[in-house]
Amino acid sequence: MIVGIYPKKLVFFAVLFALVFSIFKYESLVREYQQVEANIQAGADKIFASPSDNFNASRVPGEYYLEINLFKDGSMKAGSRKVKEGVKVRDGFDEFRYIILDKAAEQFSRATIVVNLPSPIKRLMEDPQIIAVHGARPESAMLSEDGMQIIYSAVDVGPSSTVTIAGYFPKGYFKLPVAKVVEGGFETIPAYVWLIFAIALPAISVLILVVMFTKRGLGDVLSKVSSSQTTPPANLPPAVVSAIVFGKVGPRAIMATLIDLAQRGFIDIYNRGTDFVVYKKPIDAKLKSSLLPYEAMLLEKIFLPSQKVADTQDVEERASRHLFSRKIALIYLGIYDYASSLGYFTELPAKLHLKYRIAGIMMFFLGLVGYVTFALFGPEPKVALFLWLALVFLGMMIVKLAPSITNYTTKGRQAVIAWLSFREFMMQSSTFQGDAEIFDAYLGYSVALGVEASWSARFIESNFSQPKWYDAIARIDGVENFAKSLLPITNYIAKTLNISSEPLVR
Repeated sequence: MIVGIYPKKLVFFAVLFALVFSIFKYESLVREYQQVEANIQAGADKIFASPSDNFNASRVPGEYYLEINLFKDGSMKAGSRKVKEGVKVRDGFDEFRYIILDKAAEQFSRATIVVNLPSPIKRLMEDPQIIAVHGARPESAMLSEDGMQIIYSAVDVGPSSTVTIAGYFPKGYFKLPVAKVVEGGFETIPAYVWLIFAIALPAISVLILVVMFTKRGLGDVLSKVSSSQTTPPANLPPAVVSAIVFGKVGPRAIMATLIDLAQRGFIDIYNRGTDFVVYKKPIDAKLKSSLLPYEAMLLEKIFLPSQKVADTQDVEERASRHLFSRKIALIYLGIYDYASSLGYFTELPAKLHLKYRIAGIMMFFLGLVGYVTFALFGPEPKVALFLWLALVFLGMMIVKLAPSITNYTTKGRQAVIAWLSFREFMMQSSTFQGDAEIFDAYLGYSVALGVEASWSARFIESNFSQPKWYDAIARIDGVENFAKSLLPITNYIAKTLNISSEPLVR
């Protein structure tokens, strides 16, 4: 049998994996890149740049002079050297802060720093500051009369001294890039706010999981299951039975439907050894009217309008034509709708699953975004990163468990008990003797209930007649060989189509 590879799906998941990997790799690089914090004075802000390349431009022996140019986009140059950090966004103002000297190699009686502004300004948000410590003394920091310069000076700057200058500008004076504004906004968020979100969001996810497990429980139902149900509890399509018992629709529903359609005269299946062929049989109007909407749509998915024969390659092409097939999604929804119309569910399972899946996806991406954002802009220590990773993991769990959550009505819970009792009967170890007609009659249900192997084993000693709707290139003797020949084909078709269904419906 040919195994198909779907390039679009492969690319989609490869890109997703690369994105996640790069995010975690980038976080480690960010740690190396971030500047080391230092306290110039009690409560000082982050240091913006290193003074190691601030060469003295003074021509007077024993004095220090440096000229800095600020630009409208918030960038800056110290002498001829461009400084990457520049102006930072703060809460209510924009701040310029820069270390001029830090343990200089010589003694300066005076240090003068002139900051050239990009445009005139009448007043700053606060008076400019020059912070001189470890022997140095600040002398003055003032805005020039024309508003085009800030002039700083300090005296007695020695080898152990540190000199830092700061200026505080009103919002709007600089036209900062969006990225810098966003970065500054995150940096102004207090540490306790980060912590609240890092704790609250995983807590909400845990609460959602608790609710899901509560709704998922069928312990009282399973305790009432017996093996006394020797006939199907109701005349229902096998796919609908699968939806009722398992609370979701999956490949088994498609497998069971294919077998049911063959038994009812809509298709024939031929096993060619290395692949297969499915034949669409001509049907009259009366037989066609018995098709349920999802069954008709399944035939339309396998066969083109003018097509009467579909082989392995045709099935693979139908599945790989779109990244996600809406038609398969509608088939699944049709099975859910039919089961719901019979009163088995208080809420359409597809909608219930979708709500939890969306919640899980939101939690996953919130955790991912929170992890990256906190790694870049969050305060030290970075221990809250583990909480963001926990949110990512919880989101994945919610998405994974969503299809197993089902709200049954009283009728639905009774139906689950009855069908599980019938399932227990099909799984019994005792073998049937004589004719194997009952095997073919209940084969679709055994597939829908996931017990086709046990059901086939019960007829290993029975007289078997190959159904008219199935043929193979090799001779088939007995129920066991028939099951080994047929079921891999229906399983392959079902899983191939299931891969192309929309994940949110699945």
